[in-house]
Amino acid sequence: MARFLGQRSEAWLWRQIVGLTLFDAHVITWAYINQSDYPLGRIVVNQLPFKPAPEDSTLLKRWFYRFRNLPSANFYGSIGKEKAYIHRLLLDIKPQVILCHFGQTALRILPVAKDLGIPLVAHFHGMDISSNLANKWYRWSLIHQVKQFAAIVVVSNHQRQWFLDHNIPESCIHVIPCGVPTAQFEPTAVRPNGTVRFVTVSRINKQKGIDYTIKAFLKVFKVRPDVHLNIVGDGEEMNTLKDLVCRLEIAHKVTFSGSCPPPVVKQHLAEAHIFLQHSTIREGSSVSIMEAAAMELPIVATRCGGIMDHVVEGQTGYLVDQKNVDGMAEAMEKLANDVDLRVAMGKAGRARMMQHFDTKKQVARLENAILGCCRD
Repeated sequence: MARFLGQRSEAWLWRQIVGLTLFDAHVITWAYINQSDYPLGRIVVNQLPFKPAPEDSTLLKRWFYRFRNLPSANFYGSIGKEKAYIHRLLLDIKPQVILCHFGQTALRILPVAKDLGIPLVAHFHGMDISSNLANKWYRWSLIHQVKQFAAIVVVSNHQRQWFLDHNIPESCIHVIPCGVPTAQFEPTAVRPNGTVRFVTVSRINKQKGIDYTIKAFLKVFKVRPDVHLNIVGDGEEMNTLKDLVCRLEIAHKVTFSGSCPPPVVKQHLAEAHIFLQHSTIREGSSVSIMEAAAMELPIVATRCGGIMDHVVEGQTGYLVDQKNVDGMAEAMEKLANDVDLRVAMGKAGRARMMQHFDTKKQVARLENAILGCCRD
């Protein structure tokens, strides 16, 4: 179960679903978009006729929602017509186990799962176990309900610690990165000569720190005019960033490619030399970094969260402190000036992805974790 299916920033979710081989999968979601890009074939999809995020409703409705959930101390739990609808749907499907993506979804489905006695596996990814915890209603709900989950899946080692700190047995926590389909993201035979091309693939929001990436790029451009930056993705900060590159007078050196389907993202990576990601939050599992590394791109990223699981400092790329524009520019310039270093780091990065982060291996591990929770 997931609130959204088919978002281009969450291609890993689709890959996970179609990669399942040990289960008769049945998908339940509140919104299924970009279906032609993310087809599920014969897998049954039930799209729920309710709001994907009732906690984002008006203030009055939020308080009503919380009041209804007060006895359970799960302020995200499904209620009313939605709860009854999901209850009937699950009675019809008769699942042996429920896998919920993101903490909010797991909390929402938990009341129904408990009523029906179905084990629920909660799969956490990023903000749902980092910045979202600043929301006291979510934090309280999670702390009070976390022991009700049959198992917990996280995508990086730093996330695991939060659950250990809240007295969850180590045997119930599984660290399983989203992974990358390395067979699909094979490196291009020959990268273009001439202009050194940087690329970032990301949601365009404040947490992704693309403004710091642009400022670092400006510093490199001043000493290496033969560079270009391609920003792939979309989001609420797009116009702000376009204004920034205009003010910095580098609009002719920066391309905004917008949201792209997977084959086009792969083509952008194939045309680049260096991948950039300046996250200002604690990332979970950075799929865009894994895809870039699989394509033999050296990485320059921030030293935070799951990124440190994916990038080996000095071997597959460089890590810099968050908001350190000078440090990022220095790493970018070093790679721009050294073709042999780029090639060596790129090959090391792909080897690491194939050995530790291939999607098939991660899906197999997830299946084993789910199997351990299935009811008879």
